[in-house]
Amino acid sequence: MLYENNSKSREFSMVEPVTPRIIFVGDSGVGKTSLIYRAKYNKFNEGTAPTIGAGITKMEATHNGVKAEFQLWDTAGQEIYRSIVPMYFKGVCGAIIVFSFEDRSSFLNLGSWIDELLAHSERPIKYVVVGNKIDCLNQTVSQVEARNWANDRKAVIIFTSAITGENVELLLEHVVNNFVFTPMTGDFIPQAELAAQPKSCC
Repeated sequence: MLYENNSKSREFSMVEPVTPRIIFVGDSGVGKTSLIYRAKYNKFNEGTAPTIGAGITKMEATHNGVKAEFQLWDTAGQEIYRSIVPMYFKGVCGAIIVFSFEDRSSFLNLGSWIDELLAHSERPIKYVVVGNKIDCLNQTVSQVEARNWANDRKAVIIFTSAITGENVELLLEHVVNNFVFTPMTGDFIPQAELAAQPKSCC
């Protein structure tokens, strides 16, 4: 888990836990909100509306007997909100960059999303590319093309369907294992271990 100094709480430890945040980015309509809903409730929500700004979904996971909380941040993909999305990149420990198999422009825009993510983050961010709507019949991007694109960039890619739930559990496992419990700053430290660390009063 990530940590930061908190100079205001002098009676407590100077090292305070920060809930890991994973951000979903990508063009509008690729299914970011639906993927998060499926990951949280294991069902499809037909009533999702376009995200304005950002939405936060709280999650829990257990790894090797250790429980941790983390957040999935949903961001707006519409062009009119594009300029405010980078403000949510600060402090994230991982990113999910989503495109839709039925929207070729969302696939072609992956590079710009990655560039923007890396340009506005405080440090290099781990990310995984997600090809959503794999269940759709009118696909404008082939799986072979998508895999080749990812291989050229040495990026992890997962094909999903928020409607059927295909590979959403696999995506969630990747998030937990690679972003939540092994973030940029090191392994997750349980709250019990944190409490046992020496306190600072100065």
